[in-house]
Amino acid sequence: MKENRIAAIFAFVAAGAVMTVGVSHFTMPRAQIHMATGVTPAFFESIAADSVSFRIHYWAFVVAMLAWTGVVMGCRRLIAAPRPLSYRVAEVWGLAGLFVAAIDFALMQSKALSVAASFGGLDASAKSAIVAAGLPRLDPTGLFSFGLVGVWLVSFSAAIRRTLGRAIPWLGTIGAILYWWVFLGTLAHRPFLVDVGAGLGGAIVAPLWAVWMGALLWRRREGAIS
Repeated sequence: MKENRIAAIFAFVAAGAVMTVGVSHFTMPRAQIHMATGVTPAFFESIAADSVSFRIHYWAFVVAMLAWTGVVMGCRRLIAAPRPLSYRVAEVWGLAGLFVAAIDFALMQSKALSVAASFGGLDASAKSAIVAAGLPRLDPTGLFSFGLVGVWLVSFSAAIRRTLGRAIPWLGTIGAILYWWVFLGTLAHRPFLVDVGAGLGGAIVAPLWAVWMGALLWRRREGAIS
């Protein structure tokens, strides 16, 4: 029971953090949203002028990804043993994706803030070189950050369909699709897909799913949902 409640707390933290990510996506100046378009001189100039929403967005993302790892570990308690091999593989992929995403966003934020602080004083050739180099990325297409996490979410939703009804699995599946939209938007350079994933997924679907899952874990006793 103690472990379940710890996992529930992770879920509630994840809900708050991911909602912050979704909302701050739309409060950042457009020039600071670079996942699908790449960085531009305006990206660094905008951060130098106002980095509040940028900092909130990136730190919330890091917190959300780390909190989700606790959720993933706790959610396995909702699957009847023995867990299918396909789910165990998806779980490993999901955890790997979450850790990569957390490190990736922390590195991007650190580099962006560092460069923005001195970008205005550089000459044109130095600015061009920095823009061409872009930001350090462990996951430039979002395959780990969004693609593999979506695979875990679909696998988990399928595994709990018989025991937890249809509503929460369907919500999880919708969340996975929105994760994949962010991945596809990044891969295909389509900002609209990233916006949809961030708006519906980050601000609505993911927080609702996390709170619901947190409530299930909090009430779980002796192998049953009460």
